Amino acid sequence: MARMNREAALACGLVLLAPAVAYPCGPEFPVRLFLVRGPALLTAPPGSLEAEMKAVEQTSTPAFPVVAPAASLSAQVLEADLSDLRMALRKSGARPEAICEAGLALKKLRGVANDSLVADTGTDNLELVPEEFVDYVAGAVAWTSGDGAQAIGRWQELLAKPAGKRPYRSTWAAFMLGKAFMKADSEKSIAWFQTTRKLASQGFVDTLGLAETSLGWEAQVEHKRGHHAQAARLYARQWALGNPGGLSSLQYLAKSLVEGSDAELLRVVRDPDTRTLVTAWLLTRSTMTLGNAWKHRNPKAARWLSAVEATQLRELPGADRLAWLAYRYGSFELARRWLALAAPESAMTMWLSAKLAAMDGEFAKAEELLTRTMDAFPEQEEWILEYPEAEALGYQMGRELRPRSRAQAERAVLQTRRNAFVNALDSAVRAGYWLDAAYLAERVVGLDELKTYVDAQWPVKTMAEGERETFERFGRLDPASNHIVPANGHHPRLRALLGRRLAREGRGEEARSYLPPSQVPQLEAYLGYLAVAERTEIEVEERAMARWRAAKIVRKSGMEILGTELAPDWATEQGSYDVSEYDQGFREGFKELLPPGRDRLGASVLESEKSARSAPRPDRRFHYRYLASKLAAEAARALPKESEAAAIIYCWAVGWIIDHDQKGARAIWREYTSRGKLWPWGGAAFGRGCPAQPE
Repeated sequence: MARMNREAALACGLVLLAPAVAYPCGPEFPVRLFLVRGPALLTAPPGSLEAEMKAVEQTSTPAFPVVAPAASLSAQVLEADLSDLRMALRKSGARPEAICEAGLALKKLRGVANDSLVADTGTDNLELVPEEFVDYVAGAVAWTSGDGAQAIGRWQELLAKPAGKRPYRSTWAAFMLGKAFMKADSEKSIAWFQTTRKLASQGFVDTLGLAETSLGWEAQVEHKRGHHAQAARLYARQWALGNPGGLSSLQYLAKSLVEGSDAELLRVVRDPDTRTLVTAWLLTRSTMTLGNAWKHRNPKAARWLSAVEATQLRELPGADRLAWLAYRYGSFELARRWLALAAPESAMTMWLSAKLAAMDGEFAKAEELLTRTMDAFPEQEEWILEYPEAEALGYQMGRELRPRSRAQAERAVLQTRRNAFVNALDSAVRAGYWLDAAYLAERVVGLDELKTYVDAQWPVKTMAEGERETFERFGRLDPASNHIVPANGHHPRLRALLGRRLAREGRGEEARSYLPPSQVPQLEAYLGYLAVAERTEIEVEERAMARWRAAKIVRKSGMEILGTELAPDWATEQGSYDVSEYDQGFREGFKELLPPGRDRLGASVLESEKSARSAPRPDRRFHYRYLASKLAAEAARALPKESEAAAIIYCWAVGWIIDHDQKGARAIWREYTSRGKLWPWGGAAFGRGCPAQPE
């Protein structure tokens, strides 16, 4: 998308077209904690069922293979059957033509053979097929035709044979026996599903991944028997093996449990595993609506929390999770009660305690708790946020949340409240919350303080071949969180921000060592032309043209050497989007997330003053274009009145700002017309259709 759309007006003979409005339709803008401070810090994140279910005790399970079901299950089974048959016959030394004939015979037994091919062989050739394959398929055909008793008999006969006679179809037969007994005898069904896994762990072939699949089927049987905790453990083991269906099954199980009768719910509450499951599931679901979150309640969460309280348990593993759920539900006092029972060293206990302390105005305590929270979360822990409420709370749906980094970024908000701006910057940078770090670096931390910090913490380091271009342009953009994460001590994005800020504030010579090498030539040329323009001993026209050349560099490369990372230029979006257009919507959405009077985390007076002082001049979109226009007008002003070059430069000076500053464009237009000579090309299209730029 182009960096700007042309706006419009018609005055003084200058045609300015009507404004066009463009809205971003592609990128996602990460939440900026400093834009919505209180609600962003005080709301608790949604949970991740994946992360929470790791707390369910899992029996040690061999690494059974997970085989994804194909579009046609029957075709998948047939292919696995033929593949195993070919493997068995090759091991026995069978000739290739015999292997082919055996495959046709097995297909005919299954009822899927091409009759003409079988007829060509002159025989069914079943004697070529190992008995275990014949026994299994005979049982499968009986099962499909509705003769369950015959199917069970054939599979049991197969499994009664010596182990050496059934290496390929033992797991298949045991698995199908488990399914066959599901309705009639749950104990036998469970025993056969467990036998399937035992056989697979002993080395019997499991081409279809039935050992892993048996976990889910056994869980179904346990759930129907009312053994919900065992069902949860089985689904958790299935998911841990890598089957995403295990997680979906856990979600279904949790939903059915929380919707059960009151008596059933109390039994679920008393079991640690099902209590963990239901609490985790509710944490991942929407416990708040998008607005007035503290007013609207999720009835499932309310019923669950009431059931837990009704047990009057006082030693409760997972109390921190119940406190988390109560906090997100908006019951802050209930959250405090659960926290009193929670393990004090739990990361979530400390995180929620920090939020409650900040809500109470105890900011020093909150900051200390957030520091401890960071240390308690593993550095690489990630939660997948799956539901729309994640968006409403400033977490990106479908992306990973790193709780350690989030707590660190929240600490930065508290650090600014006591005016510890450099500390806050360091917290935001190391958390990877680039938009917040950029705000502090660009608008709040003093320029000399920023330079000292960058020199000490993020010096230039040698990069491997191929890294530099990517780092120079973007830093390291984490595709999971849309944050920029420092890697191996590198942060060229922060260094580039400092370089551009130095250049904006008239310290271009210092800026050289911070900008990416690819951008230094433009900066040096710009500074060189400005130096020439100030040399009083040379001709006026030469000085004017130096200023014009500086103007052209600023117009072409201003984003790279002078642009602001955030507003008004948005270098972080390569200038394509003005994210500030959406700021009010963010603020309005967050305003409803907390009860009135809870948010006490606005910017300090000093922060506001420093932010205002550090704003670019002018504080307008693509501010460097105004500088380019100003330099161009100064160059034209110094040239003779009759000079066509001056007129052309005036035209370009107008064109560079015509879409955003009608008043300024008209002023330059009037200056051009006041010089007397008007050129034929400089009519109503002045600023729109300028001649080629003079060299």
